[in-house]
Parts: sequence; structure tokens; C-alpha cells
Amino acid sequence: MADHPDDMARASVEASSLRDQLATIRLALAASPVRKYLLWLSIGIVAVIVATSVGQVLLNRWNQPFYDALARRDMQGFLHQLLVFAAIAGTLLVLNVGQTWLNQMIRLKLREAL
Repeated sequence: MADHPDDMARASVEASSLRDQLATIRLALAASPVRKYLLWLSIGIVAVIVATSVGQVLLNRWNQPFYDALARRDMQGFLHQLLVFAAIAGTLLVLNVGQTWLNQMIRLKLREAL
């Protein structure tokens, strides 16, 4: 049974190394008109991921003052901690939506570039 061209192409892709595949992608992106746009999107998504990590740390630090206000039965402290939570959670929500949008834009531009 003769090998089909598709089977041979698939075998060559599977046999190529990661370095070869990265070189192919790099060459394709170097000639692409959307390369700068992709670079800015990539920088943006890294910044959003770092900001989300900072927000998660702030959320973890917020737990102790919240439960302290509950233990003291301090209504004003409790309400203040609810406002702090709303600010942290709202920011994390916006960052999550932004990360999803950037992710989808990167995928779209990669399809356009390649």
C-alpha cells in the first residue's frame, strides 16, 4: 500500500523537534504583518496575569481582617471588609474578562498571521 502525501506530511511533522517547529513559527511570524500586534497582545496578557496574581494575593490577605471583624462582631468593620471584598472581586472579574478577550484576540491574530 502506497503512502499518501498527507500521511508523509503528518509523519514529518510528528518527527520534527520542538526547536524545528518553533523555528517554523518564528519564520512565519517574522513575515507576518500582524507580528507587532501579536507582541503587544502577548505583553498585555502577561501583564493581566501578573495583575491577577497580585489580586489573588490581596484576596488571600483580606480573609483574616474579614473573619476578625466577624469574631469581634464589629458591624462597621464587617461592612468595610465587604466593600474591600467588592473592590477586589470586581477588579479580579474585570481582569478575568480582559484575559479571556486577550486570549481570544491572540488566537484570532495567530490564525490571521499563519
